[in-house]
Amino acid sequence: MHQKTENQNIDFHDAVGFFGVKVRETANPKSAGSLKQALAAFERFLDGRTVCFDEIDRQLLLDWLAWLFAEGYSLKTAIFYLKNLASLYGKAVGCGLAENSDAFRAVQTRIRNLPTALFDIKPDRQLVEKLQKMFYARHQGSERHRLSVDIVLFALFCGGLSFDEIIAWKKNDCRETHPAIREIVDRYARPKNKYLFPLEQSRRTPNQLLRNVKQLFEEALSSVDIRPAVLYSDLALDLWCTVALRCALSPARIVSCAGRRPRFNPIFALSSPVETEPEERAGIRNRVIALLTDDPIQWYAMQLRPRTSFKQFQDRIESTVRIPLSDIYYPFQNIAKKASNKVVFSKRPVVSGLLYFKCRDSEIGTFFRNLGDLAWGYKEGHDTDCPYASIPQAEIDRLQTAIGAFAAGSEAFPVGTIPLAPGDRVEVIGGIFSGRAGQFDAEKNDRSGNTLYRLLLPDGNGIEWKVSVDPRLVMKVSDKKSPASL
Repeated sequence: MHQKTENQNIDFHDAVGFFGVKVRETANPKSAGSLKQALAAFERFLDGRTVCFDEIDRQLLLDWLAWLFAEGYSLKTAIFYLKNLASLYGKAVGCGLAENSDAFRAVQTRIRNLPTALFDIKPDRQLVEKLQKMFYARHQGSERHRLSVDIVLFALFCGGLSFDEIIAWKKNDCRETHPAIREIVDRYARPKNKYLFPLEQSRRTPNQLLRNVKQLFEEALSSVDIRPAVLYSDLALDLWCTVALRCALSPARIVSCAGRRPRFNPIFALSSPVETEPEERAGIRNRVIALLTDDPIQWYAMQLRPRTSFKQFQDRIESTVRIPLSDIYYPFQNIAKKASNKVVFSKRPVVSGLLYFKCRDSEIGTFFRNLGDLAWGYKEGHDTDCPYASIPQAEIDRLQTAIGAFAAGSEAFPVGTIPLAPGDRVEVIGGIFSGRAGQFDAEKNDRSGNTLYRLLLPDGNGIEWKVSVDPRLVMKVSDKKSPASL
């Protein structure tokens, strides 16, 4: 959309851009502050995704409200933000940029009809980390404790089984091939057993079995400090849906995959199922299992928002986010300029505002919860529920070598870099001297104690230049290489 508002010489490519202008045009400071808060929360939810006015429909608004509840916002605040966003949308209608819509009114009605008791239960910010801890300690403790942990994990891995389903699960019922599920099945399946888990199904009454499973759940969860407000039969479904949110999935898609909605979770109270294929549902379940069982540290990329400085970003990182600054990589290039008969070097970002960072997949939600107003993360697609795009280490290594700027702690030394002796022939493989060949002269340290190689690089006029280069940008030339190549 490329329309212009009256008396404004601004092209609006997305709804958020228009809303931002209208916030800045609001004369009343209190009203402007309220609109700004609502818009900031909406922007953090979109996480860099551009939306047109006609995309702001019921489903998007419901997903936004679910996101607000997952972030810990109160019902009162969510209603307040929805009202302010509706006001901004009304301004777009008044300018002829958007069509009249009943989406805001319909969603306001639904949210006001929710039972307020739902919001007495606050989300556990560390739920995923606690369940990961349970998985990694699954072989520890008494036989009963190991059984309790396996039952909880099995219920989660299978998409949130109820207590009744766990009790009735037969050893041959499972068709899943995921290794984490098969490990549990193989541990308990016995030739003479009818049921998978040894709960004495033939000797106990249904009420006794339910009470026993409830106790096992409570024991397993309390061992990692998970203390749900209600221990009900669909507790595993509630936990599974909450974990799936950390996979950057929309509540509507999560409910569709689960097949039913958690009863005591406000995050999913407004979600209506959307159509999903069996392959997609299987993929979602596998993503949840991967998050709980395999959570490696990976590289991701983010973009600073307009009018956000790197200094602001650094200050926020140091004050609120647990990820150390050493895991943030903002690549700079050395720019050479001639001034007063000498060459002066200055640093400039390779791409302004584009940063790379290392963290676990389970930590990204926390990361952008604290930084979402300053930066947004790159995802695998344009939809809100697409996962964040991880970057292989090899790609980061290639980037660092190409521009000659390395992240803190990087040890990507090319083959042939060391050892070197004075007179060895070398080639610079990255940075501003990339492709130049010369001789290694000596090793030195800069003021920060970093190792540098001093090289002798001849130019086209036969003059030899002495330059200092990061060792990771130098490759020793094979003795078999022709001298003509130098």
